[in-house]
Amino acid sequence: NRNHFAALLAALLPPAIALTVENTYGKRPFSAVLSAVPAFVMAAAVAVSGSRGGWVACLAGMVFLAFGLITVRRAIAGIAMIFLACAFVGTILSAPSHYLHDRVADLRRMEKSDSYITRTTAWRDSLRIWKAYPFLGVGANGFRATYPQFRTTSESSFMTHPENEYVQLLVDGGLAGVMIALMLAAAFAYLAKRSLPSAAIQPTLVVALCATMASVLATAAIDFAMHIPLYAVVVVTLLGLLLSPVPEPAMPRFAFGASVLILAAAVAAGIWSAGRVRRDDPVWMSKAGPDELASALAWSPTSSYAWYYLGRKAWGRLDADGTAFGEKCLSRAVAYDPNNYRIWRELALLRAGMGDSKGAEAAARRVRDLRAWVHVALPAGIEQEQ
Repeated sequence: NRNHFAALLAALLPPAIALTVENTYGKRPFSAVLSAVPAFVMAAAVAVSGSRGGWVACLAGMVFLAFGLITVRRAIAGIAMIFLACAFVGTILSAPSHYLHDRVADLRRMEKSDSYITRTTAWRDSLRIWKAYPFLGVGANGFRATYPQFRTTSESSFMTHPENEYVQLLVDGGLAGVMIALMLAAAFAYLAKRSLPSAAIQPTLVVALCATMASVLATAAIDFAMHIPLYAVVVVTLLGLLLSPVPEPAMPRFAFGASVLILAAAVAAGIWSAGRVRRDDPVWMSKAGPDELASALAWSPTSSYAWYYLGRKAWGRLDADGTAFGEKCLSRAVAYDPNNYRIWRELALLRAGMGDSKGAEAAARRVRDLRAWVHVALPAGIEQEQ
């Protein structure tokens, strides 16, 4: 989407600008133009993308690069970068586009915008998950199955990430995951510090790669771009330039053959998995059969969506056993997603059809607590408590 696209360009922009600076100082005009043109195109694309997160990431990289250039004796280029950053902001503010004007206007009333409310609410609710699983977290990819139990809003949208990599790291890995991430970051910084004196890399490019890291860190605070494979591969490839090459020892033939087999198996597994569907995807669940939904529950027993759609399938059989089993499934679904008024509404109707007046009234009352304007059309014999 536009946010991830803008974040990718914001990460690539500092190295492109650094190459332009070095080619200009080295009096290589043709090479300077070859690097300046994509730098200009990327900056313009971020500006007109309308991605406010992309704007923040791009400005973070530009500002860091500006002051970094001054520290490596490229003062003129650093000052020029400050003017370029101002021009970037000016382009966004003065562009003849109603869409960009609306996006900028939302920044002035950020606290009331849907994006801000959705993100900050998800962050607060995610911290509630962490408090329940403080040490080991819920596991990788566990957020999507756990979040509905802890969210405080009655929104029923399916969230896969909390729009913040730091919060997600805390939720997925707990304190143990945070410690591992910090150890990896410290190890990378140590190796980079040892590699730079012997690495054949210009100081300007080193500063640019650090500016890329500043852009990445800014993006991570408001989005989950690092979960996008293309973005992650580009970022780690750029940061890998900070490390000197490791001498490769001679590889025995059997080790080479084993490596080829492992690589072939990995490719085959990737091709096989690409043809599989996500068994925690609500769109897939809505079309899946009972056996497939049972398999989804075996893999993710706290998935409210799997319980819900399995209950719908059972309810649709229109017999006593199917209806009773469907009621149990929907009851389990609201236990794992207690603020989903849509499931509560269907549960009220199902219980009413079973003749469970007290259960239907309780479910209908829960619907009104979550959404006061939603009416549950219960049979005439069941009086709804006002």
